[in-house]
Amino acid sequence: MYSLTRLVALTLSLGVVIADTSAPTPKEFKVSVSASEIKRTKNLLQGQRLPNELVVPGADFSYGTELSWMNQAKNALVNFDWRTAEKTLNAFKQYLATIEGTNIHYIYEKSSAKNAIPLLLLHGWGSTVSEFNKVIKPLVNPPAGEQAFDVVAPSLPGIGYSSMVQKVNATVVDNARIFDTLMTRVLGYKTYVAQGGDFGAINLRQLQKKHSDTMKLALFEGFPAPRPANETDDSQLPAYERRLLELVAYFQAVGTGYLVEQTTKVSTIGLTMYDHPQGFLSYLGEKYVMIQNWSNFTSAVNATFLDELLTVVLYQQYTNTIHTGMAMYQLNGNKYIFDAFAENPAGQAPFGVHHFEGEFYLSPRSWIAQQGPLTWHKYHTRGGHFGADRVCGRLYSRLPRILRQFVLATTWGGSQDGLITLPSVWVIPGPPPTSSFQEMPATTWLVTGSSRGIGLECVTHLAQNPNNIIFATCRNPEIAKRLKELAADNKMHVYIVALDVADERSIVRAADTLGDILGQLPGQAGLDYVLQNAAIQTLAGDGDDCLTLEASSFRDIMSTNVLGPALVMKYMHPHLKKSSRPVVVNFSSGLASVAMDLGARSTSYSISKAALNMLTYKQTKTCPDMIVLSVHPGWVKTDMGTDKAPLEPSYVVDKIIQLLQRVTLEDSGKFMRYDGKLES
Repeated sequence: MYSLTRLVALTLSLGVVIADTSAPTPKEFKVSVSASEIKRTKNLLQGQRLPNELVVPGADFSYGTELSWMNQAKNALVNFDWRTAEKTLNAFKQYLATIEGTNIHYIYEKSSAKNAIPLLLLHGWGSTVSEFNKVIKPLVNPPAGEQAFDVVAPSLPGIGYSSMVQKVNATVVDNARIFDTLMTRVLGYKTYVAQGGDFGAINLRQLQKKHSDTMKLALFEGFPAPRPANETDDSQLPAYERRLLELVAYFQAVGTGYLVEQTTKVSTIGLTMYDHPQGFLSYLGEKYVMIQNWSNFTSAVNATFLDELLTVVLYQQYTNTIHTGMAMYQLNGNKYIFDAFAENPAGQAPFGVHHFEGEFYLSPRSWIAQQGPLTWHKYHTRGGHFGADRVCGRLYSRLPRILRQFVLATTWGGSQDGLITLPSVWVIPGPPPTSSFQEMPATTWLVTGSSRGIGLECVTHLAQNPNNIIFATCRNPEIAKRLKELAADNKMHVYIVALDVADERSIVRAADTLGDILGQLPGQAGLDYVLQNAAIQTLAGDGDDCLTLEASSFRDIMSTNVLGPALVMKYMHPHLKKSSRPVVVNFSSGLASVAMDLGARSTSYSISKAALNMLTYKQTKTCPDMIVLSVHPGWVKTDMGTDKAPLEPSYVVDKIIQLLQRVTLEDSGKFMRYDGKLES
């Protein structure tokens, strides 16, 4: 949330201890379906017919599974390469352990990192442990400098190779106790963190409420908190939460038939589906298509979406658990599926929420916050239901950092350097504060090179206005002492984001980070201003001339001062397009002017700024609906300008901000001084 210093600091011992000698002994396991069973199921499918005519004339997905889709999906299921899916599962280390008479199947991938955090991943119904195929390896073996995790992913009781809990009317309370035993007595961890969605979230809620002595942090993908009595005006919610409520209303109106059946007469539907893979495909397929339509998936996810569904269908078919997998609904009912999220008992573990676009088993942040110690919330523009299975590309490669941010924010308040490498965003995004942010639209600013000089002065100036939300970027946030102090004093509207303009990957990551935060602001928040201040001058004093310039220094200057701003504009452009008045300012220099006749000094730097002016012209022509300017600040007292300069940074920045308020599209492409005077 915004005020990390207000969070209660928890002391977590995340080390490993020797398991109790009486703990159940796990056995190594591999998925292995016999060739005869694969052949039998294929023959079964080929012998099961589909009708030639629609259930009613014109029937589409509004009537349920659509016939033409079903024909294609069934054909894909008949020809599905199960051995490839099996090989993918068996690439992970798997085990079976008997706990309280219940066989629990689980994936256990242990990191080689000494500071790895134990992480329990809980899948849902209509899914299996294969839900986590894409995220396990990035979590266990993240990029250098990222937090690593020991990942434990069990199959829920009654699904796959996990048996039903050996108790009459067993509920998720029993599951939670078994999972806690798995983590502590079987695997020997003192404490751990956990994440879950769908029915995994229902299990996780009981861990979070009843086992907070060991399960210290919970991260939910689903949390259906009830509407508070005093929250009746949804117009004040962010756009992504208003969309959520629309999905929830639609789902409650036409999407809960399966829920009613499985919570009241599960044996009826279970026996109907047992050993009937065609029926189970149709039953799950309708929901999968709905999720696909709601979730803003990338083309890469859409390309593998059907295979994910087919894997789930065959996994439960081959393990004879189609019917027992459904039983969790009637065993738990509304008491645990919904009512448990409307309680706020003492002693809960702190928790966070992933809000994946397209999720429907969820509520707005402000509703959730009334049901326990919500300390972290993050909106993702993609993901949908079963988000771990559907995230792709940059998002699941960033999961170690996202989870690390959550652990940091909840456990150490984001303030203690050295416990874990700090995240790119030092201030975890939270809800827009009340008062002026909701009364007036926020103005969003990106400032590059903000750790010192004019960039730092820009952030300082802008932070004085509570309606400004500032993304202050620099190459090394961990050593930007003054900027960190400024952000600490303005936690509600200053974010420090790591961005090295000489590193394209760093720019891409920063653009993703901005997208995540902008998505949580009210309305369709875009990026209003980009102040491209970051620049280098590699030689002190008068610098080089045409006879003393050095190739390596010239390349570095051009990369930072020209290519960097070009790439920042490129990757921030999607955010700029969402603004009603986007403005991009490329900080130039009087040394770029031929008319000013400033001599031979600083040749490399001068050339770079002249090229930057041409970049401004090209950006203007490429984006005629945006205001793009080159502005030179004059000779300013900074590290680059030295103390001999006549202008104070505060004076120049004030003039530039005033200038940016009054420029129009007619000014786009111009080279101006800080006070608006045209240069050439």
